[in-house]
Amino acid sequence: MNTPRLAVLSSLFLAGGLAFAAPSGPKVALLITGADPSPQKEQPDGSVKCPVTGHKVLKGKGVTARALGHVYRVEDAAAAKELEAHPDLYLQADGTPKNQ
Repeated sequence: MNTPRLAVLSSLFLAGGLAFAAPSGPKVALLITGADPSPQKEQPDGSVKCPVTGHKVLKGKGVTARALGHVYRVEDAAAAKELEAHPDLYLQADGTPKNQ
């Protein structure tokens, strides 16, 4: 009887924020995607300005939102929903917050 086994990863390719791992066993591929780091300017105390509300968001506080291929720290879930729904209102074409 053929039992499942854990395939050993034989190679890892990185390109533009994507990682592709090719196992050495069965024809299986693992694709890991991620967003680019945020273009938000972090202050010396680790805080950032919420692109939606303009309020200060302390390090370790707030929630994350994804827009235009970047991850942003925003004040709360409502701000995250608004940024994800209407990024053009709060972000420049390169992803930099308009209120920065």
